[in-house]
Amino acid sequence: MKVVQSTGDFDSADLWFYDADFIISTNEKMDSLIRHRASWLKDVSLAAADEIHLLGDPHRGSTPEIALTRLKWLNPGLRLIALSATIPNASEIAQWLGARLVESGWRPVPLREGVYFNGTITFHDGSEIRVEKKNLLDIVNLGLGTMKEGGQTLIFVNTRKSAESVAHKVTADVAGLLSARERDP
Repeated sequence: MKVVQSTGDFDSADLWFYDADFIISTNEKMDSLIRHRASWLKDVSLAAADEIHLLGDPHRGSTPEIALTRLKWLNPGLRLIALSATIPNASEIAQWLGARLVESGWRPVPLREGVYFNGTITFHDGSEIRVEKKNLLDIVNLGLGTMKEGGQTLIFVNTRKSAESVAHKVTADVAGLLSARERDP
């Protein structure tokens, strides 16, 4: 299988994607590919749009909306999967896409709701956890606490620059939690 990635601002039809099995793209790049009338788009049989709740975002929402609308127009036989874990108007979006809504409450791990304030997480059930302050960023401290308990941490930020910044800020602290084998495989 051939998997390719298409990101960035460079405008082209990316003809070399024609023989790819999987194409991973940002909404912005897909919009660019559609505007450049990439001929291979008519042959795509399935599109998966992750984070579909971005449709409501005032800064980025118009791009996936336009890209999905144009993609469906260019390729009427396209099968579309739209994914989100945090969307309040799923039935409206399913109707707009002409799709069948599939909802699931299944979770691989239990979800605990809590509020973090001033170094403490207060959970919905009233229990509390004190978070050790090792880093200047609260979000990093929350993640480090989870790692110390043997869990994994996934931190969402709103830009690529923020992702790089947080990754650099967490590196030394995470390295301190790893075994020698994990640090140098």
